[in-house]
Amino acid sequence: MPQTDFTQRSEHKTKEPELVLQWDKVLQKRNALNHKPFLLHDGPPYANGDLHVGHVLNKVLKDMVVKYKLMDGHKVDFRPGWDCHGLPTELAVQKRLKKRLPLLELREACHKLANGFVDKQMDTFKTLGVFADWDKKYQTNQKGYEVKQLELLYKLMNKGLVYLDNRPVHYSPSTRTVLAESELEYQDRTDMSAYFTFDLDDGRKLVAWTTQPWTLLGNKAVCVNPGLFYKEVENNGTVYLLHEDCNLMEGETLTTHKGVDLKGLEYTNRLTDERGRVVVDNFVKADSGTGLVHLCPAHGDDDHEVCKKSNLFGEDLTDNAGRVNGKFCLDYSVDVVEQMKELGMLVKAEEYQHSYPHDWRTKKPVYYRLTEQFFLDLKQLNKDALKVLEDVDMTEDRWRNRLTNMLKGRDRWCLSRQRQWGFPLAVFLKDGKPFLNDKVSEHLTELFKEHGSDVWFSMTDEELLPEEFHNMELEKCTYTLDVWFDSGSSWLSVMDGQVSDVYLEGSDQFRGWYQSSLLTSVAVTGKAPYKKVLTHGFVCDQNGHKMAKSVGNVVEPKTVQDKYNTDVLRLWVAQTSYGNDVTLGDAVLKTCGASYFKLRNTLKYLLGNMYGFNEDFEPTLTERDLEVLEKNDVMYKNCLKYYSEYDFKFVLREVMAWVSDLSSSYLDDETKSYLYEGELDDVERKNCQFVLKDSLEKMMRVLAPMTPFLAEDAYQNYLFGKEESLFYESF
Repeated sequence: MPQTDFTQRSEHKTKEPELVLQWDKVLQKRNALNHKPFLLHDGPPYANGDLHVGHVLNKVLKDMVVKYKLMDGHKVDFRPGWDCHGLPTELAVQKRLKKRLPLLELREACHKLANGFVDKQMDTFKTLGVFADWDKKYQTNQKGYEVKQLELLYKLMNKGLVYLDNRPVHYSPSTRTVLAESELEYQDRTDMSAYFTFDLDDGRKLVAWTTQPWTLLGNKAVCVNPGLFYKEVENNGTVYLLHEDCNLMEGETLTTHKGVDLKGLEYTNRLTDERGRVVVDNFVKADSGTGLVHLCPAHGDDDHEVCKKSNLFGEDLTDNAGRVNGKFCLDYSVDVVEQMKELGMLVKAEEYQHSYPHDWRTKKPVYYRLTEQFFLDLKQLNKDALKVLEDVDMTEDRWRNRLTNMLKGRDRWCLSRQRQWGFPLAVFLKDGKPFLNDKVSEHLTELFKEHGSDVWFSMTDEELLPEEFHNMELEKCTYTLDVWFDSGSSWLSVMDGQVSDVYLEGSDQFRGWYQSSLLTSVAVTGKAPYKKVLTHGFVCDQNGHKMAKSVGNVVEPKTVQDKYNTDVLRLWVAQTSYGNDVTLGDAVLKTCGASYFKLRNTLKYLLGNMYGFNEDFEPTLTERDLEVLEKNDVMYKNCLKYYSEYDFKFVLREVMAWVSDLSSSYLDDETKSYLYEGELDDVERKNCQFVLKDSLEKMMRVLAPMTPFLAEDAYQNYLFGKEESLFYESF
């Protein structure tokens, strides 16, 4: 009868921790046996909370890659990382302590909080059976990492790619800092829009339209398209100028003018009693508004660019909280509309729903604000990046299109932030301009090596500078760097300029890590930091809705591990079409649980029937036996092919179909009669055992990357295992 110590149930609460300890150094020891290098670079999760199922999806996908490559004979470089700087940690510290701390105390508290979450998350990743070089983990707040980041910043500055400019950028009043395009989320918002007039000197009126009436307080110009035609319409004795296809004003059309002929006309803004003039640019379109665009150079990107050509500049209308006259600027539009009505400027006002940028962290609206910031020049860099991207395997056209469209839409990257917990923009200014000097850069780099980035804030300007620069009236910049630059420099700080075989992250990283890594790498090395990009979607509840604690539909990884076991959670990852958003709930977990126990029962049957077999036995196989061995080979080759293509769900489907077929076509009464009814050393019995041994060995190997606890548990109870662990076996 079958004999094995492999238990019917997983007994995961005792066995899993034992196996995690046993696997502690498997990656390093196995790497010593392999020779083909494979680099999987880990995009760092944010160290500001417990792990959620999105982290599980990401790390288990990576772990299946690592385990497959390891058993395929590769020396796998997989160093886990954590993103430690940024606003969420800063806010969390202030919330916990319920007070504002001095700068250095705040940074120290942020260090402790981030480091604590790194340790906590790392321990949880280990419970998932993840293989990684934990001793070489990286954090963006480590000295060694920061030094490399500083060197990258100086390289970019010496190439002339980083510049200081005073221009409108997206500003988040909810977090009191500027944001890059990658930090925006677009949501529908309803604002007050207005059609209004400006007075030309000859009595005619320009008719314009805006969705942000508050910016009329900073108006400097009205822009028309030089190639469009504009009509004069007489209404109640007043002549109005607007695009020829705009039907806003009723009345007789007196004449038309080409846009270019309106250039230079001067007008008065009754709101401010200030003068403005008409300028021309092709960005004006005729498909919305009146074909005349009001320009506020302090609070609009296009506005600033067009006005700059005509030497027109404005001043910021808002305070740091985004207020105008004590009210949030977007809300102040209602007040401006009332003022325009009283002044006889208003033609029409109405609510207008549009897609509007919001801070992706706070979900609150942002606006363009005139401020001096550091930028990375992307005009040529984006073209170079797009060229390099042609040689990167993006796996699907939709991902390539997403990244290329994002790159094409940017000509600059705002690098600076007005926060305290971040990597300092360690640059000295002279007369308001960046001061570049190799000796200063080398001196600062040595200080960062010794003290870390906190030295920028703890030392005085003179202490930071070599002695010969003490009397040059240099002033250190107080800004920090965008956290995407922080993590995006990991190709240098961690990989030391090597090109990773694979990057595998969520689809949100096209606006973040994929993009920042690509841009900084291309700028310095002229090549992409990755050969292949794999992308997964977000995790939703079983009804396809976003998970939220307030809704009560969050699935906690620990709950699943306790209720089922870790391999059931990993089977959920394996069965997903991970390129799209995936769902998780009781129904799919029950299905995965059923699959797990089908696999476990099959392994138990195969292990139990190894009893009494001799490996030196030379079989005389029947056609029935040969057919099963051939099916084993087909399953095995297909699974390895799917692993090599990162199609994990097809691996699982192949294994489950094979198990069902094996159970129905071979593990039947005929086989059982050979196994149980004859003598221990009957030839028929040993022939069956030979077939079952082949089935068992192939099954354990293909399950190892997906369900490592199950596969290792089986291997530890396998009578003919030659290695300390299944993961020292090779495909």
